[in-house]
Amino acid sequence: MPPLALVGNLSFDLVDGGRPQIGGAPIHCGRALRMPYGDVDKIAKMVPFELSMTLERALQISPDLKESYDTNTDVKKLIDSVMPNKKK
Repeated sequence: MPPLALVGNLSFDLVDGGRPQIGGAPIHCGRALRMPYGDVDKIAKMVPFELSMTLERALQISPDLKESYDTNTDVKKLIDSVMPNKKK
């Protein structure tokens, strides 16, 4: 297993140059935003489990996540807080 470095809430694989992995970022950010754990867990489970998954890609391929993002201001706030370089 390659070594990992923790940068904020995103982990980077030091061996192959470091694509950000989602990891626990939504859960940690939800805790910081004082959102109920059950709500944050439900959102995190909508993110497909796939190697090198990003939230941008998850929003493209997960209809449930995209619908929640578009209709729920708390979900939008959480995801926008986690996504790097997202213009707020």
